[in-house]
Amino acid sequence: GKAGVYLVGRSIARIAAVSFISRQSAIFGSVAASSYSVLYQIGMWVTILSDGVSIATQSLLSRYLAQNTEHGNQLSRLVVRRSFQVGFALSSMLTLLLFSCRDLFISMLTKRPDIQAAAVHAFPVFLLAQAAKGFAFPVTGIMMGGMDWGVAMWSMCFANA
Repeated sequence: GKAGVYLVGRSIARIAAVSFISRQSAIFGSVAASSYSVLYQIGMWVTILSDGVSIATQSLLSRYLAQNTEHGNQLSRLVVRRSFQVGFALSSMLTLLLFSCRDLFISMLTKRPDIQAAAVHAFPVFLLAQAAKGFAFPVTGIMMGGMDWGVAMWSMCFANA
């Protein structure tokens, strides 16, 4: 139904965003494309951890909303607050960890100094995108748990752009 259309739309938008950025980095040559690949791999670590917040939020929220009671509504509000708190805390900790250990993470993925330098140069913008995941993933979990798939799709498009 409608939820499936939004889920497919979200997936297509995510693939399109990654494909577009990959293409754009390739236009600038192999060093830019390789540094993008390094940062993409590091970003996937953050994505996988942040997605856990989304999945937990979605599951808990849909369970409590289905109760259709005042107690269920109170628990739903608590889940929403906690998902933002956990998302913010997680993205803050991961952003600080990535910033303080960026050379270590980058050197684990490439030994070429030119690619390392390009990745370090792009790191500030990369960190902003990772911090945005702390907001986007809880929003997605909230929207999917509350069955507002349209907002969920667009928040994930933003997080992956």
